[in-house]
Amino acid sequence: MTNNLAVVFRELGRFEESLDHLNRSLTLIPPKHVVGRLMITCSVGMIQHAQRKHEEAARTLDEMLSGCTAIDYQPGIALAQMVLCNIHRALGNLTTSVEHGRAALTLARQLKLHRVECEVLNSLAEAALAANDVDHAEMVYAQAKEHSAHHSFARFEARALEGLAHTARARGDIAEAERHWRKAIDRYPIGMYDSTHAQQHLASLDDETTTCFRCE
Repeated sequence: MTNNLAVVFRELGRFEESLDHLNRSLTLIPPKHVVGRLMITCSVGMIQHAQRKHEEAARTLDEMLSGCTAIDYQPGIALAQMVLCNIHRALGNLTTSVEHGRAALTLARQLKLHRVECEVLNSLAEAALAANDVDHAEMVYAQAKEHSAHHSFARFEARALEGLAHTARARGDIAEAERHWRKAIDRYPIGMYDSTHAQQHLASLDDETTTCFRCE
């Protein structure tokens, strides 16, 4: 129950409350339940990343990755690599970001972890866009959108639509960017914190200084 509440608060953008519940969960899970503790560690790192505490988040996820590797828990390895892809992109370490993302994508496809695959496709597209490779970013975002729609993952489809809006904007096609952002807002589940980013970008289409990403 405590961990479920942590997820709810995270989705609502109430990060401190989410962390509080995660820390409570850690006190309740016995040390022998290694996988459960590692998954909570991952959630903690994701929140640190959302709070823009990227270096702290990197240390947390490195710890999780080491723990999962030690017990050969491959779903956890894929998840850790995926989150590290996001964190290192935010830190500006694009080569490291892509390395983690490709490793996560390969493992996710081997294990048929479709949620991880959808999210890491978006993450790799973000890294490409950060490197000003707009064509590659657009191609990967399109793959993420198609794959997410196929598996009915509305959140990841919305995120891919946001990415396509950014690639359109990078080309100067404001009308296309607006169209994708409106679709993203419609696609996000009601009340999800992530939708606020698309709303902010839509409201500032003429501001050339607006960043493409959620976590700098």
